[in-house]
Amino acid sequence: TTADALQRDYRTNPDDLTKKIGDAVIEISGAVENPSIADGAALQLAGDSWDVTAWLTKEGMSAARGTRKNQRITLHCDRIGNLVSASGRRPAIVEVRDCRPISSGK
Repeated sequence: TTADALQRDYRTNPDDLTKKIGDAVIEISGAVENPSIADGAALQLAGDSWDVTAWLTKEGMSAARGTRKNQRITLHCDRIGNLVSASGRRPAIVEVRDCRPISSGK
């Protein structure tokens, strides 16, 4: 899936996506918005209304080193993390965890 599609899934059927927290394996692709969250422990993938934070495994951190903003990347993630519902002006937030890059483009 893509960062945008994951967001759309959450907006259209939040209960279904929420059921997947903790045990859903997912491949997610997108453009890197921020390549060095938490000292390189995560990447942010640009979405249509918010960025998707992808927390990396130790091996994923090494593999993602040198990733640049706007670079396309595909990650294999072992879990969908916390989902925070939108409220007021704050958008909903989705995370993916235990990720490692499987491909990247320049």
